Amino acid sequence: MTRTGINAGRATFVATLALAGGAASQSALTVPASAAAPSVFLNTQYASQAERPEAFGPDEGPGPYIEARTYARAIHWISWGGPEATGVGQVMLLTGTATSPVTITLGGLTNCGGQLIYTTYAMALAPGVPKPRYWAQGQAGRFPCHITAAYFSPHDRGEQAAAVRGDCTFSGLVKLGSYAEPVSWMPPPPRGGRYVGLCRMAWRSWGGPTASVIGIMRNGFRQWAATAEVGELAWCPDQALAYTALTMTLYGRGERIPPRRGSVTKQEAQRLLRAIRKPGVAKRVYRQRLAGCTPAS
Repeated sequence: MTRTGINAGRATFVATLALAGGAASQSALTVPASAAAPSVFLNTQYASQAERPEAFGPDEGPGPYIEARTYARAIHWISWGGPEATGVGQVMLLTGTATSPVTITLGGLTNCGGQLIYTTYAMALAPGVPKPRYWAQGQAGRFPCHITAAYFSPHDRGEQAAAVRGDCTFSGLVKLGSYAEPVSWMPPPPRGGRYVGLCRMAWRSWGGPTASVIGIMRNGFRQWAATAEVGELAWCPDQALAYTALTMTLYGRGERIPPRRGSVTKQEAQRLLRAIRKPGVAKRVYRQRLAGCTPAS
């Protein structure tokens, strides 16, 4: 790998890390010299792995290239785990397979759901090498604190509107590499359809180590009052930071879905949810767990 003009000096680990408390407030944490260094992830689905990825790409672009997951490639990391990470590698010129050598700096160390992540990247070309197309857009970018569950997040604008309408937008966890193939439920949910739909959901604490919800579960031709909790934060291929465990509880016997009823109305949900507060109501618990991810520290 060409390193002409690249300064590969080693970065000194700094014991005081600037962390963001939750998603908003910031505080300083002094790490004792003898303490084991916490894991730090790069929170993008376009990284080859959670830590020290050999390749990664921006969440958007550069230019018309919607998915350039190996935009930065052949990376050798000189430092990792401090307030900044530095490395040397190659960047795609976006004209065939040619590349140019770059230095890479990751920064913006942030606490995301209890996991440290880098939220910014910047690249500097070696002197005199060809400049990639759309370099003004591609040379720097951000990877914000964003947590999903099977690509779903209630903070997405479209999901917020769907929840108000009473749509069923969350179907549980899906297998890696799939947008629709569900992870097996234990035990299997009530018969009536292959896919579970959680509707008119009111999530709480999404973005923390765990999140919970109350709403309506539909499966085929029946619907129930339901609660659910997601947890076990991990970095997953093609998903980045995600919840990998789901526990769902159904209340009562449920009822048939009215004919030609697409969404759950507000009145319908209020009536069904009364079952949660009934003394002695029957409860059934179902679980999903997604394997193949890197657990958060």
